[in-house]
Amino acid sequence: MGKTRLALAIAEEQLRATKSTNGKEAPRFPNGVFFVPLAPLDSTDRLLSTIAKAVSFQFYQGVEPKKQLLDYFHKKEALLIMDNFEHLLDGAQVLADFTGCSEGKSPCYIPRKDEPAW
Repeated sequence: MGKTRLALAIAEEQLRATKSTNGKEAPRFPNGVFFVPLAPLDSTDRLLSTIAKAVSFQFYQGVEPKKQLLDYFHKKEALLIMDNFEHLLDGAQVLADFTGCSEGKSPCYIPRKDEPAW
């Protein structure tokens, strides 16, 4: 199974996943599971706009786009699947900023066949 198909299978599973909150079952990611296809990008210039498009977020004037997205995701429980990120490693800091924007968020990395897992 390829990485993209594996990521899509994980996303589908997580859409159905639940967690127990105050004795009640609730969606694991109540704010959504989003697939962000990065293969078409040849640089990090459009990384933020690609993420925004995947989550149907519209940028507005007067505030830096990165801050807008960080504010949007603050306190949200959402899963972003960043597919084919390996060719955009210059954008790793953006991803690191997203994982730090609220408690309990961490990246998941699926290595290529020829890469060691970290």
